[in-house]
Amino acid sequence: MQIIGADGKSSIKPGQVDATKHLYDAFDNNETEVSAHYIVLLCQERRGWFPFTLEEIESVYTRRGPGDGFTFNHLVSRGWIGQKDNTYYITQDFIDRVFRSSPTNWWKRLLRTIQGVVNHIRKSLPAQ
Repeated sequence: MQIIGADGKSSIKPGQVDATKHLYDAFDNNETEVSAHYIVLLCQERRGWFPFTLEEIESVYTRRGPGDGFTFNHLVSRGWIGQKDNTYYITQDFIDRVFRSSPTNWWKRLLRTIQGVVNHIRKSLPAQ
């Protein structure tokens, strides 16, 4: 598990993750993806993948979510978010997963795949 350090730096910035919609298939569990969404929002507000406390994520969840108590929903138990004492750390795997599944990036990948299939079909057609 590669922990992002106290400087919060990664080649992928929080602002590059589209957190306007659900992060489908990032963690293969709807509740886990909802929890990840709020962590991304916190990191976007702070402009980095900085370590955070439960109180800090609760604040975001209260302001921007249902506010009924934030839960990590397997993010910690499965190692996508690290924990030491009362501090939580973002892992590179977490960043990669939310980036790949954010809606904007998902559509771009789908479009590239479709374009590749179309190009392959065109090449396999007999010349006219």
